Parts: sequence; C-alpha cells; structure tokens
Amino acid sequence: VAERSKLSFNLNTRRKINIQRCLSSCEEFDSMQSIIVVNTWTDKIDYEFTTDSKAFALGDRIPIHMTLIPLEKNLSIVRFNCKLMEYITYQIGTQVKEENRMIRQYHDMKIDFNQIWDKTFEIILPDTISLCRYDSQSKIIKIQHKLKFSVIFNNSGNEKDKNNLEIKADLPIIITPVSSNSDHSFLEIINPKSLFDESKLNSLPSYRSIASSIPAPLADSSLPPIYSDQVS
Repeated sequence: VAERSKLSFNLNTRRKINIQRCLSSCEEFDSMQSIIVVNTWTDKIDYEFTTDSKAFALGDRIPIHMTLIPLEKNLSIVRFNCKLMEYITYQIGTQVKEENRMIRQYHDMKIDFNQIWDKTFEIILPDTISLCRYDSQSKIIKIQHKLKFSVIFNNSGNEKDKNNLEIKADLPIIITPVSSNSDHSFLEIINPKSLFDESKLNSLPSYRSIASSIPAPLADSSLPPIYSDQVS
C-alpha cells in the first residue's frame, strides 16, 4: 500500500506468492532411502509393498514394487487397487477442517496366482500445483500424502462371494519442489510471468478509474478537466 496525500486515494497492488516446503539436509538423506511395508496377514498371505525413495517432485514417476506370496491354496485376487491420496487439515484455534482427495489411481482385476505374484508399476505425479500440493507442516495448514494399497481376494472360486478377504497397507510419501528423482537441478524461486503482469504494475491509474472511486461532488472538483470533454 502506497499512502498518498489527504485528498488522494492510496495506491494498492498485490502479488501471488508460492510457499514451498524444502527438505533439510537430514530429511533429504532420509528421503533418498527406500520405504517398505512387510507383513503376514492372518496366516493366509505374505505381502510386501515398496518404493525407491520417500520424497518426489511434481511430474516424477513413483516406481512401486509389490510381492504377494499365498500361504493357502486356491487363493485368487479379485481386485488390486493403489491410490495416491492427499490429506489437508486446516486448524485455527479449536476449529478444524479436513479435506481428502485422490490424486492418482492404479488398479488390476481377476488375477490368479498359486505361488508368487510379483509386480512393478508406476504412478505419474501431476506436473501442476493445482492438481497436487506440496507437503506442509504448520500450526494452521497440514498437507500429507499416502500411497494406499488394497487387495481383495478369496479362496472359494466365486468372485461374488460376500466373504471376500481384504488386506490394506499405507506408505507415506512426501511431495516437494525438488527430489532426488527429479531432473531439475535447481529450484526456480520466482517466475514473474506466472505471478503478476509487470506492465500493469508499472502503469499509472487513469483519471477515469480514479474519478469513479471518488464520491461526488469531490470527484468533479479534485481532478483536472479532460480535454476531449471541453472540445466539441
């Protein structure tokens, strides 16, 4: 805000800014390590889900490897699903608001396996901030991302069996401006063309725009006459 004389209105302008969370040196080292979840579900199946690292940037490909080992015979997978979920929490005092949305999804159906089901696939992150936000940790806004896995299977041979079994697993990941998987070697701090119109900031307001915001009769007396209105 630029304050002006008593009879003139203050000049106002605004600029959009992007607040981005960057990893510290300790966090960056930890983010380069692969993350894995391994478990045995009710003595029926061993499962393992893993990714190459924990932190990814927009536009990156998330490589995911999974291994399922049946411990019983005649097991069949009805449906496999992997979702990249975004969780946002807003908090001001005691008021809390939560929002969840799905960013990407990968699924497979009708899979028969007798020994080991070993699969590798990728989830491609969006390349725009409007479709996927960066992770954030603050007192007001908290943004987190998780890979959620779901495997539904049965051993009855009937896909419509209501007694289908389901295993679930989560892998937390971090979305950052730059990651070890990204091709970007530096972080562009400001892109002026995307934040504001420089030509509009450098131009002065017209007499017409100022006069329209001044109440009458002050508007008629505070501005110089316009030449086009005086000459017919």
